[in-house]
Amino acid sequence: MKEAKIILPQNDNDGNDLSAVHQKFGTALVEKFGGATVTFGLLGLWRDPEGKTVSEPVAEYLVAMNDDAQSREHLREIALRLGHEAKQKAIYIRHANGDVNFINIPANDNADVAAELLDDNRVTYM
Repeated sequence: MKEAKIILPQNDNDGNDLSAVHQKFGTALVEKFGGATVTFGLLGLWRDPEGKTVSEPVAEYLVAMNDDAQSREHLREIALRLGHEAKQKAIYIRHANGDVNFINIPANDNADVAAELLDDNRVTYM
C-alpha cells in the first residue's frame, strides 16, 4: 500500500461551514479503504485567475490504498461527489503513485451529477 492525500476546504466558497461534508468524506474513505487520517486547521494558498493570492483553512485527508487503477477511480469518485456537495471549483488529490490532480468540479445545481462528474475531461493531470 501507499499513501494518498486529498485536501478539502473547511468552508465552502460562500463561507459556510463544511463539517457535515467532512463527516461524509471521512465515512466514505473508511468504507472504501478501511481508514483515513484527517488533520484540520491547515492553510491552503493559491493564486486565482486574476493573480490574487487566496488563502483558506483546509483539512488534509491521508489514506493508505493500493496503487492501482480501481483504487484511483474510487478516490476520484469520492472527491468528485463530495467536492460537488461542498460547492468547490476543484479538489486537490495526490494519488498513491505520487501523481497530483486538480479535479475540476462542474457547476451544476442538479444533485444527480454522477455521469457528468465522471467525465475524464474534467480532470487536470499534472
